[in-house]
Amino acid sequence: MQNACVAIGYSTTCRKMQLLARWGAWLALSSALAVPWGAAQTAGEGAITGTVKDTTGAVVPNATVTARNDATGVETSRPSSSAGVYQIGPLIVGSYSITVTAAGFKTFTQQNIVINQNQIFGLNPVLAVGSQATTVTVTTAPPQLDTENATLGGTISSQEFADLPLLVANQQQRDITSFSNLLPGAQPGARSSLFSGTASRVEEVYLDGIPLTTISQIGDNRPIFNLVPFEGIGQVGALTSSQSVEYQGAGSVNYNMKSGGNDYHGTVADFVRNTIFDTWGFTAIAATQKEVIDGVITTVPVGKPVDHQNEFTAAIGGPISIPHLFNGHDKLFFFAAYDKLHSRAAPAYETQTVPTTLMRQGDFTELLTANGGPGYEIFDPTTQQCAGNTCTRQPFMGMKNGVPTENVIPPNEISPIAQKMESFLPDPTVSGIQNNYLGGIPSGYDNWLYSGRIDWTVSPKQTLAFTVTGGNRHAVPYTAVSSTGSILPLPYTGTTFSTVAGHWADMSHTYTITPNLVNQFKFGFSNFGGPPIKNITEGVSQYEATTMGINFSGVPADGQAVTEFPTNVFAGSNAQTEWGEGGSGVTATTVTESYTAVDNLSWIKGKHAFTFGIQFQWLEENASSYDGPTSSLTLNWSVNETAQENGSAYVGSTGYSYASFLLGAVGSTGITLQPFSVLAGGIIRLLHISRTTTRSIPG
Repeated sequence: MQNACVAIGYSTTCRKMQLLARWGAWLALSSALAVPWGAAQTAGEGAITGTVKDTTGAVVPNATVTARNDATGVETSRPSSSAGVYQIGPLIVGSYSITVTAAGFKTFTQQNIVINQNQIFGLNPVLAVGSQATTVTVTTAPPQLDTENATLGGTISSQEFADLPLLVANQQQRDITSFSNLLPGAQPGARSSLFSGTASRVEEVYLDGIPLTTISQIGDNRPIFNLVPFEGIGQVGALTSSQSVEYQGAGSVNYNMKSGGNDYHGTVADFVRNTIFDTWGFTAIAATQKEVIDGVITTVPVGKPVDHQNEFTAAIGGPISIPHLFNGHDKLFFFAAYDKLHSRAAPAYETQTVPTTLMRQGDFTELLTANGGPGYEIFDPTTQQCAGNTCTRQPFMGMKNGVPTENVIPPNEISPIAQKMESFLPDPTVSGIQNNYLGGIPSGYDNWLYSGRIDWTVSPKQTLAFTVTGGNRHAVPYTAVSSTGSILPLPYTGTTFSTVAGHWADMSHTYTITPNLVNQFKFGFSNFGGPPIKNITEGVSQYEATTMGINFSGVPADGQAVTEFPTNVFAGSNAQTEWGEGGSGVTATTVTESYTAVDNLSWIKGKHAFTFGIQFQWLEENASSYDGPTSSLTLNWSVNETAQENGSAYVGSTGYSYASFLLGAVGSTGITLQPFSVLAGGIIRLLHISRTTTRSIPG
């Protein structure tokens, strides 16, 4: 086995195509240098193998073994070798009938063989002497015990996971990726399932036998959840131990796309969750609120919290036929699926802290002990006087009701920028200086996903398959607010706009070069990430920093520091809730792209089954810490600017960060200029694999 990884910088599309074009040369060289070991690669599909014998135990060479897919009618034939060995693959997941014919022997037929993904099914037909016109048919399904390899794992069919209870969480669509946790040896992980007690993100996730590796991680189930409709998946499987070398990761989960058949089948369904179906619970029915009705403040019921979720899905599959022109039965099939989710939920209300009505005017008398406050005095930094290293300040004594009053800032000392920034604040909902605002942000999603697959048997020697999927996850009205984020109205809300989007496409080509030499080539492309995460105030003129009155020198006019509402962080005890999202709320891009090519060549020679393979990946990520020439602007407000000094130290329980804010006395701030924004990087991964199985044939 050879495994090389080379990190490189940004590459143009032309460079990528040059590298992909060179892949063929790598394949030829690797096949020439291959060192045999192991059984046939299936690249996420299945295979049937065994030895054809007669009733005396002698091998039967040149027997014709045919696998017929019961759903599509497609037949795949292979001859047995001089040692009676045959191998039919790759085969798409499904139910098969095996027919074996040989001169001088009765025809043998085995029905009801179920082929799962990544399975090499062992079947050793025994032929009886007689006429080929006589058929011996076995209808009982053979045992599912895998005698061909020691790989541990399991599969769940589309019918099985459709019958199981579905995981629906976080107001989003049904989650098919949760089913892999039910397979033997699997445990829930950070994203996908874990196996044998390994750490998170060391396992791999496959779609149609192609890895969904990104430049930064493996084991990510999000491309499946966000890009593939539930009805588009035909089977979920996992390899938990002793998996073939062609599969990377400490265990793997594979998702197979559903294929069409000779009969038209479809699904139309709507999964509904609505407030009208919900119970009141124990306390909701008693909750009340005040409303003005006909000019009178009236107590009315709050009503049930909104909880709406509607998921519409449709799927159809069958042969592609044009009446009187083309009949696709037994050769050309399609399957398509679509999923649309709309969900809305009432806010999860919580209390946060806003400045009181008096504080917004510069009146901080509520902080004094005499008024039931915590005892904070605020001092005027413009009155600071120093004698040597000893400095002191005078307390604020502004006018209130015509009387000089402690902890009142004179109006002429209040910053007009601070007044503008606080002008959007909501009124407190309760009295007090802490946790005095009750609020919340409604949440929901508008998601859609689609998938399509075409299978084409071009000829008995050649098959093609094409898959395309895509999806869009849009959080409404904003991305979920973090546990420490502000639930205040705009522009103070601690969240972002986000849309997660992506696409996947793959193709598979199988060609029978000779009856005992078969090549399978697969190519997959993924794009995942979507539009940039966006600060909710960016480009909204009434919230921009320049509208607040903040002037910038030497800063590009299109930088995020200029075009967004500043984040304000208030320090100290009994401080106000942070305004905005800070550095993590800036507009930023993260988009990953992967190009994967896989080729497997299977060769039966005597009692040996050889497989040679190679996998090539180009992994790329386009990412930024923040888009544009500058970072966002964060203003940090400290108690020190309005605290008393005692020598060279500040006196405890003096000063208040919101008072510092009203003065415009910022504790610290800064922005970052960058010469360029979105960076791209790539990694080339090359995996060469080869293996052989030798069958023991009794002498």
